[in-house]
Amino acid sequence: MTLYPHVYKSLRYDPLHDFIPVTTVSAAPSLLTIGPMVPESVKTLADFIAWCRANPRQATYGSPGAGTSPHFIGVQLGRAAGFEYTHVPYQGNAPAALDVLGGQIASSVVTIDTTLPYILSGHIRARATTGPSRSTFLPDVPTFIESGYPTIELVDLWAIFVTTRTPVEIGGLRSADAV
Repeated sequence: MTLYPHVYKSLRYDPLHDFIPVTTVSAAPSLLTIGPMVPESVKTLADFIAWCRANPRQATYGSPGAGTSPHFIGVQLGRAAGFEYTHVPYQGNAPAALDVLGGQIASSVVTIDTTLPYILSGHIRARATTGPSRSTFLPDVPTFIESGYPTIELVDLWAIFVTTRTPVEIGGLRSADAV
């Protein structure tokens, strides 16, 4: 609803006029995680950026696909920190996380639910969250904002929408009333 109009030249729908929001289902920040390709001495986001600059051929990150919000987070980080951060698109969060875990790529930017078990087990390491504040699940992981990147903030929202042709008695709220 918010990203595709900026990514695709034409859509068969107008997200601002063809749909009515009903309710938010969930919201989740993404995490920048690193795996075994990156030395254990890399403890912070600043350390990771320094490692990327020193190892430009290995400065890779996976995302759930080209044109996704995590893809753009990686682009933003590379630009803001002034290093070449090579994007490796996957078909979903899980394959990107698994390749970080397996050491095929250095890092990933994926939603927290995908990587939390691997982080808690110590198999991969979280270095920053895209949320406006630290995650209650990972309170020791700073935000990008705290790490010196005030323009890198993103929380993916999942919501239910109905078409504008949906009768009020079926679709519920109208946009002025939506939560």
